[in-house]
Amino acid sequence: MKVKDVTVDVLRRTVPSGTMSADRAGGFGGEIEAGLLRVVTDEGVEGNAFVGSFLRSGQEPLRAIIEVVKPEIIGHPIEDREWLWSRLDSLSFRRRLPAPAWAGVDIALWDIMGKVTGKPIYHLLGAQRHKVLAYASSPYYPRAELYVEEALAFKAKGFKAYKIHPGGAPVPRVKEITRRVREAVGDEMPLMVDASCMYTYREALEIGQAIQDLAYYWFEDPVRYMDLDAVAELSSRLHIPIAVSDYHEFGMYEALLYIERKAGRIIRTDAPREGITGQKKLASLCEAMGLNCEIHHGGNSLNNVANLHVILSTRSCDFYEWLLPSEAHQFGLVQDVTVDKEGYVHGPTAPGLGFELDTEALRRITVSTMR
Repeated sequence: MKVKDVTVDVLRRTVPSGTMSADRAGGFGGEIEAGLLRVVTDEGVEGNAFVGSFLRSGQEPLRAIIEVVKPEIIGHPIEDREWLWSRLDSLSFRRRLPAPAWAGVDIALWDIMGKVTGKPIYHLLGAQRHKVLAYASSPYYPRAELYVEEALAFKAKGFKAYKIHPGGAPVPRVKEITRRVREAVGDEMPLMVDASCMYTYREALEIGQAIQDLAYYWFEDPVRYMDLDAVAELSSRLHIPIAVSDYHEFGMYEALLYIERKAGRIIRTDAPREGITGQKKLASLCEAMGLNCEIHHGGNSLNNVANLHVILSTRSCDFYEWLLPSEAHQFGLVQDVTVDKEGYVHGPTAPGLGFELDTEALRRITVSTMR
């Protein structure tokens, strides 16, 4: 079975900017352009992926799929995902190809393979488990009590962990937020801080010392991700695990440098950067090195599903990230990923990605088709 055609439906949707009130701004929102990728085989099987995030708009990766990737894969067997991965080593190919463009095609090819074999993708990857705990991942809030309120609300819903985004707040306020949330939820609930690369080394060290004393689970992106020396020094001076990085330019090869320098005990990746193939490679590497590979939210529904399949195929990832507000990135599916009353996300049972497209809802936001 070979690839016969590749098209992209251009989607235009309005992303909500907050959760329940004006003082809960999430730092994003407005009109966003994304794409529904359709990879069709010569036997009529279609694989899909969403390309684009609630944080980034534009047609650059959509054009790259049609102009760069499509000519490469037409006529190739659907199994040639490793061949496509190896093409990334070609500088001329990589320079013309934003990561989400290649990653989307990789996800769609995996979707086809699952549909052809009648298996969910994580079964093809090798199922390690069939469910995983989710953590609620906050937006930025201007006041400590809003984090406390949200953490308690999600704990009541069954979530077993919560991550704080302080949004570059001054160090004393970060220490207040993290202390008050820990006091509110108790000692047993895993808590994390994502500093979003916004602090200096000295500031990050002070925050890290405070939150490790509060038994936080990890400290994510404490300084600029490219400051390898600072991350390595923080990792040697703090006993809380350092996680790197959610930054979109931090990929497989950057991760290797950090692993070599012992800069961080947790490596971050996601579907729009590495597809399914790349995430699986990195998760396996981390497992072999005794590190965790905690997977970042995907920015759209099918990327989140792709993340879930990789998570369920490895023991090096502890959690599924449930970013808030969920309506910002959940769209286009009849039934999206859900969290049960015990805080678990369960693997799909349908083949491929395992989630059905909401064709009518997608039709309403489709503005054009790229061929």
